[in-house]
Amino acid sequence: MKGKLYNKTTTIYILLAVYSLVLLLFTTHSSPLFPFNGWNDINIFFTVGKGFVRGYVPYVDLIDHKGPFLFLLFGVASLIQKTGYLGLFLLQVIALTISSIYVFRIASLFIRRAEMSFLVAIICPLFLLLRSFEGGRAEDFVLTMFTVSLYYFTLYFVNDSASSKSGHVICQGVLFAMVFMIKFNLVLFFLGFIIMIIFDLLQKREYRQLWRYIVLFLGGVGMVILPFLLYLLITGSFGAFYEVYFKISFIQASGVYETFWDRLVSSLYITMISFRIRMGYTLTIALGFLFVLIKMRNEEEKKNGRGHGWFQSLKKQLKVYFTPYFIAYGLSFALLVFSIYIGGALLYSCIPISVFAIMGVIAICAWLEIVTEGEKISKVTKGVAVFSVLLILIMVKGAVFEPAFMHRQMPVQIKMAELIHQYASDGNPTLLQVDALDSGFYTASGIIPQEPYFCTINVSYEQYPQLFDSLQEAVRQGRNEFVIIHTYNEHERPNEEYWRFADHYQHIAVLHGAGSVDTRWYHLYQRY
Repeated sequence: MKGKLYNKTTTIYILLAVYSLVLLLFTTHSSPLFPFNGWNDINIFFTVGKGFVRGYVPYVDLIDHKGPFLFLLFGVASLIQKTGYLGLFLLQVIALTISSIYVFRIASLFIRRAEMSFLVAIICPLFLLLRSFEGGRAEDFVLTMFTVSLYYFTLYFVNDSASSKSGHVICQGVLFAMVFMIKFNLVLFFLGFIIMIIFDLLQKREYRQLWRYIVLFLGGVGMVILPFLLYLLITGSFGAFYEVYFKISFIQASGVYETFWDRLVSSLYITMISFRIRMGYTLTIALGFLFVLIKMRNEEEKKNGRGHGWFQSLKKQLKVYFTPYFIAYGLSFALLVFSIYIGGALLYSCIPISVFAIMGVIAICAWLEIVTEGEKISKVTKGVAVFSVLLILIMVKGAVFEPAFMHRQMPVQIKMAELIHQYASDGNPTLLQVDALDSGFYTASGIIPQEPYFCTINVSYEQYPQLFDSLQEAVRQGRNEFVIIHTYNEHERPNEEYWRFADHYQHIAVLHGAGSVDTRWYHLYQRY
C-alpha cells in the first residue's frame, strides 16, 4: 500500500513538471517559442549575472540594486546560453515545478484525495502567470521560496510529529536567506510565522526546543549568507554592496514622498486600489483566510472539545477561533503587503502575495471533495484531466494572440547585435546603452558592459545624480566603441548637444523597436 501511494505521488510530481514545462512554453517570453524577452528588469539581471559568473564584481563593476543571489541565478542561466534565455527558461520551469509540488503538498495537509490536491496544484500557477507578464522576475523566484516556506510553516502547526524535524527548520532558514539576498524587504513574510512559532514554544515552555529552533534556523541562514559575505570581503566590495543594495533600494522606495506618513497613507491607498481592481484574486485570498479560520477552529475543537455556546468566556472564544496558525497567517500577510506597498507598487508587485491565494483554491477543492464524496475515483480523475487540458488551452490561446508571440520578425536587439559585430573594429567591441533601462542589447550581443553604470534605473537625477553623471561622462569621453540611445519617433534625433556625440561618435544606424518590449526608435553610434 505504501509503495502504491509512493508511485502515485511520484506520478503526480512528474505530471506537474510536464505541466509546468508546457505552461511556461506558451506564456513566458524566455521560452524558445518567443523571439526575444525585451523586458528591462530581466535583461538587467542577466547582464549583471553574466558578468558575475565571469569574474566581474556586482555593485562595483556592474551596478544594480537587486540582491546577489538573484544575480547568481541569472549567471547560471547565462552559462547555458550567453545570448539568449534558454537557461532562464529552464530555471523558470524548475521553479514553477517546485512551486506546484509544494502546493500539492500543502493541499494534501487539508484534502484527503490526491486527485483534488493535484487539482489545486494545477490551478494555483495561474495566479502567478496571469500577473508575471514576460516572466522571470525576481518576484517569480521569491514566490517559489514562499510556497515551500508556507508548507513547512503550515506543517509545524498542523502536524506535531513533523514540527521538530531539523531539516524543516534549516530549510526555513535557507529560504529566508535566499529571499533576503534577492529583495530584502520581502523577508517580512517569514516574520509572522516565526514570531508565532517562538510564541507557541514559549507558551508550551519548551525552552530547549526553542533554542534548538533558533540555532537550526540561523544555521540555515548562515549556509546562504556566509558564502556571500566571504565573497564580499575577499573582493573588498562590502561597502559597495551596502551602498547599492540597501541605500539605493531605500531611495527608490521613498519616491516623491516627503515624510514617512505621506508614504504610508499613499501606500494604503495604492493597496486598496490594487486589491479592488483584482477582485477575483482578492476574493480567493479572502476565501483562504476564511478556510484557515474555520479549519483550524475545527482542529482546536477536536483537541479541547466543543464549547457550550456563545456565552462562554471571551478568552476561550478567542482561543478557539484565533489559533496560532491563523494569527501567524494573518500577520505574515499584513507584513508582506506592508513591505510591498510601503514604497508604492507596480502591476507585478502583487506576485509574492499570490502565495496566500493557495488556501483559497484549497478551500474550493475541499468543498468539491465533499460534494463528490462517494463518486468513483476514476470519474474524479477523468474530470481533473479534462479540467487540466482546458486550463492549458486557455493559457495557450492567450499566448497565441500575444503580439510578441505572433510577431515573428527579427527583434531589434538581434538586428542591432548583428550591426555591432559587423562594424566592430575587433572581436571585443564595447557597448553602452544610455538614457534608458537595459533593453536587451547586451544580452543579444553577448557583450558585458565595461561601465559600472551600464544603464539607468528607476530613480531621478535628484535622488541619485552619480548614475546619470557617470553615463554622460562615459559618452563625452568616448570610452565605449558603441553607444545606443532611443527616441520616440523616426524623425526625432537624440540630444546630441547634451551628450556631445560629435566629439567622438558618428551616427551609423537607427532601428525600430517593433516586436520587442516597446516601439521606440534606437540609434546606434560608433566611435571614430
